[in-house]
Amino acid sequence: MMATSEMVGMKFNSWTVTGVVSNRLVECKCECGNLGQVSKYDLICNKSRRCMSCSNKFRGDRTHGMSRTHLYKVWKDMKARCYRKRHIGYANYGGRGINICAEWLNDFVAFYNWALANDYEDGLSIDRHDNDGDYTPDNCRWATRQMQNNNTRRNHYIYYQGQKYTLAQLSEKHGLSPTVVYKRLKRGWSIEEAINIKLNERRYAQ
Repeated sequence: MMATSEMVGMKFNSWTVTGVVSNRLVECKCECGNLGQVSKYDLICNKSRRCMSCSNKFRGDRTHGMSRTHLYKVWKDMKARCYRKRHIGYANYGGRGINICAEWLNDFVAFYNWALANDYEDGLSIDRHDNDGDYTPDNCRWATRQMQNNNTRRNHYIYYQGQKYTLAQLSEKHGLSPTVVYKRLKRGWSIEEAINIKLNERRYAQ
């Protein structure tokens, strides 16, 4: 895979790369003159061929031309979790009253523009600051899987040596999986025992 900096000046369909935004994101100029930020992988794989305006004209204004991108899948999955009752995640989203703001609900382009303006990169997932809040621009961010795990409403918060940790954070700090630590605590182990006794090491009552 070519370095992002090597793409400057190259032409991909209607896009011409004019600058580098990040390791995965480049600034482009469409043949019509519009500027945009595009994932370099979408350019190389022909998933983004032109700006939104040109895509709408090319498709007869029936679609945005982004239906095969990862970001479009994120948007569709977000809607399914909130509104499709048969979706595997509905109980934790729509079933709890989590909704999507009107700005995003039926307008992928609005969601797309917000994503690129807020540090979206392929591989990141959409995450809510407040897990009881809706999907809105001011309540959402792009997060790694670890960040999402630390933010889940199912987290167990543990106070240890004057610090507040999630179960995932404390387990990782001591080289154990959250599942192991959780099962130990559930069996009645103290926090000290749960995080300091190594795997396959016997526990002795204090």
